[in-house]
Amino acid sequence: MRILMLEFLLLTIYAWFGTVVFANDTEEGTTSFSDFPSAMWSLWVLLTTANFPNVMMPAYSKNRATFLYFASFLLVAYYFMMNLLLAAIYSDYDRFMKAKRERVEQNQKANLEEAFALLDVKDEQEISKDTVSSLFDFLNEHCPNVGYIDSVRANLLFAVLDSSGDNLVDVDEFLHFCQVLSLEFSSADSYRGWLELNFPSQWKRVNAIVEDRKFAVLVDWILVLNAGIIALQSQHELVGDKESGNETSAEIWGWECYETVFTFLYFFEMILRVLSSGWKGYWELNRNKFDFVVTVITVGVSLFVYYPNQENDHRWIRYVMMFRLLRLLRLVVALEQFQVIGATLTEVLPNASRMLLVLFCTFYLFSTIGVLLFGGLINSDPESVYSERLKGTEFDESDFWANSFNDHCSAFVTLFELLVVNNWTVTCDGFAAASNSKLTRLFFVLFHLIGVVVINNLVISFVVEAFMTEYSAAGSRSKRRSNTTDRGVTVSSQHATFDATSITGTKSGVQGTYYAKVGRRGVGSRRKSSFLMNIFARDKVFSTSEKKGLAMLPKLDEEL
Repeated sequence: MRILMLEFLLLTIYAWFGTVVFANDTEEGTTSFSDFPSAMWSLWVLLTTANFPNVMMPAYSKNRATFLYFASFLLVAYYFMMNLLLAAIYSDYDRFMKAKRERVEQNQKANLEEAFALLDVKDEQEISKDTVSSLFDFLNEHCPNVGYIDSVRANLLFAVLDSSGDNLVDVDEFLHFCQVLSLEFSSADSYRGWLELNFPSQWKRVNAIVEDRKFAVLVDWILVLNAGIIALQSQHELVGDKESGNETSAEIWGWECYETVFTFLYFFEMILRVLSSGWKGYWELNRNKFDFVVTVITVGVSLFVYYPNQENDHRWIRYVMMFRLLRLLRLVVALEQFQVIGATLTEVLPNASRMLLVLFCTFYLFSTIGVLLFGGLINSDPESVYSERLKGTEFDESDFWANSFNDHCSAFVTLFELLVVNNWTVTCDGFAAASNSKLTRLFFVLFHLIGVVVINNLVISFVVEAFMTEYSAAGSRSKRRSNTTDRGVTVSSQHATFDATSITGTKSGVQGTYYAKVGRRGVGSRRKSSFLMNIFARDKVFSTSEKKGLAMLPKLDEEL
């Protein structure tokens, strides 16, 4: 608010100065600085850069020195003050998010300490496995949102929680209860596919091919080649040739052969990956889901087109193949320099719902007010006084008649155009002309302040905060793709692999190799690796009896 007040003061001073300097007998004074309100409006529009350099040209054509007036205003009000406002919003947003995280951590710690005190009925400063198992049963009955905890998961959760390996949980270990509870376990056997179970020797060969770096490089080169052929196939459309779509039957047959070959190659690649990873392991990766859906649609469309029917249009295959080219993005993401951007994007998109809700509420509020104030104002009725006022205006010449507040849907589209800022003054002046009142501009200025100045900068702060968090984590992540703790747990970016027999020294009663991954309610994708490392690589916590023994060491040392 202080920065906006300074901005308004600066606007007032420059408007006052401009009204005096550009007198009414000059073209600049007549068009933009005829009076103080007009000067304020011209400079406000200039602050959004929507009328630059148009607003300057009448005076600049007469005297080149007038450039200093407009340039100094833009340098101070736009480049300095508006960026200062962004810095202030980001600082407040960052401080708010840090305070929120600290508050959540403090509340969680206090609640867990209180819960431990309630469970520790004998005040022994530790609780048994039976007590923790009873707690799991209570959660199954009353807290379904944490996921059902069966006997296998209960044993594994307790083994991870009991980092001292003494089959007892003290308060220090119990403070990790929420993090441990977010883990989901899967047996390594459940990831074994049909080929691995029935033909292990053949599976080893297929898996060796798929895991080989050359296989991924070959697929990438096929994608590049496919993109080149589609570019050749679309050359008429790309250069704007009016003869596009008039290929001969021989040319169409040749393109169809190419498309069929690529469709077969993609389908064969998908089959190899499914046979190598098993269906469960294959379907866990989002990029595999995208490849599967596009490949199946491509094969289905190809069969539909080649089967004799009335819809025998080969262009359908080309349209679907265009979606396949989105996989070319992974060539960019594979580069180390672009991985931070990709990771930030995947982290921002799921959490952007909060910003979208704020934006939706703002749109709904202003659309409701706009419908009440301006509903029916924009219409094409030749007998309407409103449409008569708009004839000959820039609003009319730009054919902006669809921009209205006659209903909520039209209002939302109009507000989105205002949010983008470009040509917003055309819409604003159109409504001012139709209503025959310049006070109408206040509605649009208020929306610009809230929607563009505040919320848009809030979105920028959100993206910057996500990027900085990811960028700081990228350094440590680039140094390690996989880690093995001193307890034999291997932690990758997606899951932790461990022998379930004894995780932390605690006998779990579960046999075999298991995978642990963070559930959807755990942490963001960018922090999963460090989150798993914090859980499985915790320092050994001494049991209560060991702590008592350690407490006696100074006294024994003194006696000795």
